[in-house]
Amino acid sequence: MAEPVTVEFDLEPTALADLLPRKNEKVGQCGFVGIFVLAGALAASQPNVPAAIFFFGMAALYVVGMVRLPKVREAMALRLAGSTKIQFTDWGMEFTGANVAERVPWARFKRVNDRPALWVLQTKAPIATFLVPKSAVPAAYREQLTGRLAGWSGAAYKIRKK
Repeated sequence: MAEPVTVEFDLEPTALADLLPRKNEKVGQCGFVGIFVLAGALAASQPNVPAAIFFFGMAALYVVGMVRLPKVREAMALRLAGSTKIQFTDWGMEFTGANVAERVPWARFKRVNDRPALWVLQTKAPIATFLVPKSAVPAAYREQLTGRLAGWSGAAYKIRKK
């Protein structure tokens, strides 16, 4: 049984700016909407009505996503903001913050993304996302925590460049 690891930090909503949509992300979404609308118009000009319905439906889903995603990210930033304490153990993670308190076993983690500035932990149903900034962990212990998180979460652990 490994020694529990406790991490404490303070997250300000402004520090969670990487959750908010970036300009290139919006441009990409608009591009996909345009492609689907164009494909739908081309399919509608042919006698292929089901394909036209599919392409227009996909364009509509992208538009809904473009409207909803910023609101979801803002709500997540507000939920995670404030003074936070996380304890990692062999059993799982205990997350205690100003607006949330949750105990999550390792089996419930869908993804543990190791990004350059933070770890992003995402759970299965019920879906939740937790952020752990690497700056909250002393430099001497980061490598050790990285190894232990990879061991505890197993195949869910992924290293990401962005």
